Amino acid sequence: MLRMLSVPFSIFFGCVLGGVTVIGIVGNLFVIIAILGDRKMRKSAMNLLLLNLAIADLLYVATFVHAWLPILLYGNGGWILPNVWCAPTRYLSNVFIITSMLTYMAICIERYIAIIHPMKAARFCSRNNILCIVLGIWLFNLVFQAPYLALYIAVPIPGETAISLCHNTQGNHPYWLTFKWVEMVVSFVVPCLVSVVLYTIICRELWSTSSLLNKAQNSIVSHKNGKSKEKNPVTETLAARRSVVKMLITCVVLFYVCYIPMESFFVYGFFWHARLPIPHEGLLVITSMVCGISAFNPFLYTLFSKTFRARVRQIIVSCCGCRKTSHTIRPSQRSITRTTSSFGRI
Repeated sequence: MLRMLSVPFSIFFGCVLGGVTVIGIVGNLFVIIAILGDRKMRKSAMNLLLLNLAIADLLYVATFVHAWLPILLYGNGGWILPNVWCAPTRYLSNVFIITSMLTYMAICIERYIAIIHPMKAARFCSRNNILCIVLGIWLFNLVFQAPYLALYIAVPIPGETAISLCHNTQGNHPYWLTFKWVEMVVSFVVPCLVSVVLYTIICRELWSTSSLLNKAQNSIVSHKNGKSKEKNPVTETLAARRSVVKMLITCVVLFYVCYIPMESFFVYGFFWHARLPIPHEGLLVITSMVCGISAFNPFLYTLFSKTFRARVRQIIVSCCGCRKTSHTIRPSQRSITRTTSSFGRI
């Protein structure tokens, strides 16, 4: 198989993707440990969904190795793993990435119910219901993505012994094209539209509702001596919910911005019956964007969530065995946990 990339570019791109893979595995492991290791976090509906998102992202980043390893070794997008792994790897990669998409939508709906219809949150967003939703997402994707498992095979390349092609044998069949359109609508269009509509309603509620804003502006209460001041709980709750919404919107926007170029390949090929005319380097950049957003979600959590930052510090301190430092973190962590809806109960 011909080398499609120069040696310097292969080394650079392979190292970048290898670094993204390591960062994604470590970062998402931190999210999983942070949530599973805290009882209060595990009771939150949104945290359970974020846990599911981290698991799906971790698994997707791990299976993405098949994409960058041939680039590093051979300068092309061939298949170097055992041939029997071709179909399962493509199948699981799609299961994991679409699970992430549907989990984003589930998080959006959960936030909408919790903020816009708080009286219904206890009934619709209970822990058992969320666990059923998570299980349903996984079962749906495991069945829905079955065509990948059935149609992809490793095709030998004449004259090559170390590399082959992981190829869809029915890539131009009408049934496959119909399946791809349904897949795009279910996993991309619908979650995107739901997120836009519901987050717009949520933002309007949090930033434009006069009653909440008035309470927030008049939230400073003076003590008898007139010197000591503290924030009203309404202010802290409002600020925490805004911070969560900012984090989630940022995650969703970055995810879909990174995923749109990938979907454009299918749409272009369907209407123009040709491959999108971009160099192989551009294709690799677009492919790596999807892996990148799955890898860097934990950094967005760290940026927006005080609770998660405290949990990360606690985990690092625990791993280092620095018990004295961990005692100084706990009081602030308790106050943060009460007021933060990102990795919290709000």
